[in-house]
Amino acid sequence: MNALVRPRRGVWLPAVLVTATALGGCSMVASLTPVAGDNLSSVRTATTDVLLAEKHEILAGPNCESPSKTEITCSGKLVGGAQFHVAAEGSSDLTMKVTVGDKQVYSGSVQEVLDKAGRVNP
Repeated sequence: MNALVRPRRGVWLPAVLVTATALGGCSMVASLTPVAGDNLSSVRTATTDVLLAEKHEILAGPNCESPSKTEITCSGKLVGGAQFHVAAEGSSDLTMKVTVGDKQVYSGSVQEVLDKAGRVNP
């Protein structure tokens, strides 16, 4: 009778862990964004790299969209309230202009930004 009342530890513990992991992961999956692979994510990542290199703290964004196959625009807000905007164009060799307020802080290749951020400077 004792064996019927007491649940087996070997069955319940893995079931509880799997359920907790699955439920915890569901809320995180929706917030994930791609980090590489398409032009939109490349411009988003390069925008963040440019702003951080210029010592700007990002409060919101960059929120990017692609109105056409060769155009990408991004915008967001910095700590302190300033707005930033990005205009990128091209298909394989993307170029972008990053503006904070009315000051242009970068104009050039998206790939150069990504390459520079990926290198470790001695």
